[in-house]
Amino acid sequence: MVRRRPGIRQPAQPLLARANLPTFKSHHKHSRFRKLASAPLAHQSEGELELSLQRVATPESAADEVVLRVEATPINSSATDATLCFDATGGGRLAGQILGAMEAALNLTAKEYSRYGSTTLKQVYIDGGLDTGPTEFVRNFGVRWAMGGWLLFPFLQRIGVDVAQALRQRVATDLKTTFASRYTQVVSLVGALQLEVIADYGRRATASKVLIDPSV
Repeated sequence: MVRRRPGIRQPAQPLLARANLPTFKSHHKHSRFRKLASAPLAHQSEGELELSLQRVATPESAADEVVLRVEATPINSSATDATLCFDATGGGRLAGQILGAMEAALNLTAKEYSRYGSTTLKQVYIDGGLDTGPTEFVRNFGVRWAMGGWLLFPFLQRIGVDVAQALRQRVATDLKTTFASRYTQVVSLVGALQLEVIADYGRRATASKVLIDPSV
């Protein structure tokens, strides 16, 4: 529903659009992704659009669906100077969209035009596979970019024992803050072998970690 405000023209029919969140698209013929937020659009007199989010109930996912929780904060992307990112989705267009956003932010401060794009290396590493479909991207981010896969343990082996231990210590120090985790359930080793439990922790979903505790 679009509320009338000063300076905002009421459209002939309310326009209802999806929230401006990353688009997740599955290429598996038996899977589909569902967005859980809707956003009404209101036309402003200056020709701009006003976007707001509404809370909606989270539906139960069917056997052929994956529910994704997207957490975001309203900041200016150019203010972070981020040129490296991890993508747990894997398939679809998200990785390319991230590179495109990095390039657009860098070009805001460019001193001159270059047909090759910005000279800053932009990197996206795929560290998950929520979408098992092909990774697609449109090359609108110049030629200084890199995209690849990433696994934790090969990375730890590459950086050496001393650096790896320093990283482990940092995780241990900030375990309840920066690296805090939330679990949907705690199961024992025996419980982890139950078919219904396997079906739960084996599904592709975010915010659904299961902690296997041998002491239970």
